Amino acid sequence: MIRKLLTGLAGLFVAIWAILLLWPEADYAPHEPDTDYKTRAAAYLSKNLTPMPEAWQWNSFTAEDGKKMRWGTALPDGEIRGTVIFVPGYTGALEMYADYHHDLLRRGYQVYGFDLRGQGGSDRMLANPEKPWVSDFGVYSDDVAGFVRQVRAETEGPLVLIGESFGGHVVLRAAGDHDLPIDGLVLAVPAMRIQTTPMSYGMARFIVEASRTLGFGKDYALMQKNWQPYRTDLTQPNYCGDTLDRIHVKDTLYTARPELRVGGTTNQWIAEIMESGERVSKPDYLQKLDMPVLLVTGDTDTIVQKDVSVNACQAHIPDCETLVLENSGHCTISEPAETRAAMFDGVEALFARIEAAQ
Repeated sequence: MIRKLLTGLAGLFVAIWAILLLWPEADYAPHEPDTDYKTRAAAYLSKNLTPMPEAWQWNSFTAEDGKKMRWGTALPDGEIRGTVIFVPGYTGALEMYADYHHDLLRRGYQVYGFDLRGQGGSDRMLANPEKPWVSDFGVYSDDVAGFVRQVRAETEGPLVLIGESFGGHVVLRAAGDHDLPIDGLVLAVPAMRIQTTPMSYGMARFIVEASRTLGFGKDYALMQKNWQPYRTDLTQPNYCGDTLDRIHVKDTLYTARPELRVGGTTNQWIAEIMESGERVSKPDYLQKLDMPVLLVTGDTDTIVQKDVSVNACQAHIPDCETLVLENSGHCTISEPAETRAAMFDGVEALFARIEAAQ
C-alpha cells in the first residue's frame, strides 16, 4: 500500500514537472508605468541625469559567438595620462555612469566603457530581453578579454580595467582566466559572493541549482520578475541610499528608454555567479593576479558579502590595496560627488603605483 502511494506521488511529481517544463513561456509583456509616474520620471531625469561627454563615440564589439556588445569612448582634453576601461554592474548601462566618465576625463584619462551582454545597449540573450542569462560566467570573461585586447592594440600608456559589482566580478574573472594586457585592476564593490538574506546562502544555492537541473534555468528566480520601479515616490530613499538626486536615475531612465531595461535574475544566472564566485575566491586563483590591484568597498554595503573581497585582497592577491568608502553602500554611482572623488583618488593612486613599478 505504501509503495503504491509513493509510486503514485512520484508519478504525480513527474507529471507536474513535465507540464511546467513544457508549458510555453508567456510573450514578453514589459511593465507600463502610469502617466503620472512617467511625467514625474521625465522631470527627474531631465534634472538629474548627467549627459554623456560631448566627445563620446559609440561603437560595438562582436564576440566569437556573434553577439554584439556596445561600447563607447572619449578622449580627455590635453595630454593622455593613461587609459581606463569601465564595466558597469548588474542592470547597468553606460549612460547611468556619465559622472564616472566625466570624472576620469577631467583627470586626464582616456575612457572606454563596455556594456556586458544582456544589459545596457548590448545584445540580449533570451526572447524576454529583460532576463539575464548566460551558459557559463566564463562567457562574460571571454567578452571582456577580447575587448581589452582590442583596446590595448589601439592605445598607448598604462591601461587599467575597472569593474563595479557584477562588473567587478567579471573583470576579476577575466584577469584570472586570461593573460590580459593590462597594467592595473580596480575591483569596485565586486560581487564575489552575493548576499541572499533572509535566505541562507546554502539554501539559495540549493534552490537555484535544483531549478536549473530540473530545466528551469531560464525562469526568473524566486521573487524575481520584469522590471518595475522600486519606488514610485521619487522623494523617498531606496535600497541605494538617500541621495535623492541620484538614487532614482536607473528607474527613471528605464521609464524613458525601455530598451535598456533589465529585470530580476534567472535561476541560471544566480547559479552561475555563485559557482563563479567560488572559483574566483580560491587563494591559488587570486595569487595569479600579477598586477597592482585596488579593491574599493563601501562600509555599509549590504548587497554583497564584502568581507569575502576584503579577505581576498588582504590575504591572497599579491599586490592589492583596500579603499573603504565611508558612509557608502553598494551603489557607488548613487553616492555624493565627494564619495566618487575619493574612489577616483584611489584610481589615480593606482596609476602612480603602476608608474613607480615600471
